[in-house]
Amino acid sequence: MLAGLLMPAYCAALDNVIREDVGYYADQKSAEGAVTSIDGDGGVFTIKPFDASQTNSDELIFRVMPDTQVYKAGKNIDSSDIQVGDVVAVEYLDDKAGLKAVTVDVQ
Repeated sequence: MLAGLLMPAYCAALDNVIREDVGYYADQKSAEGAVTSIDGDGGVFTIKPFDASQTNSDELIFRVMPDTQVYKAGKNIDSSDIQVGDVVAVEYLDDKAGLKAVTVDVQ
C-alpha cells in the first residue's frame, strides 16, 4: 500500500534526468523560428517561433549552456556564430530558471 503512495513522488523526481534508453531529457521540448536578437557573446538568444500555438509564446528566450551543442550544415559551430535572421531548430529544457538550449541547429 505504501509503495502505491510513494510512486507518484518517485516518478516526478525522474522527470529531469537523462533517459539513457532514448538519449535525451524526458522533458525536452523543441521549437523552430527566426532569431530576433542575441546578446553580445551568444549566451542568450531570442527567436520568434514559426508556430506560436505549439510554444504558447510569440517569443522564446534561450540560454546557451556550456554543454549546448550548436550545429550548422552538420558541423559544430560556436554559439557566437548565430546571427539575427538565422532560422534555427532548438531542442530545449524548460525549467524554473528559464529555457536552456540543449541543441541548436542553424538552418
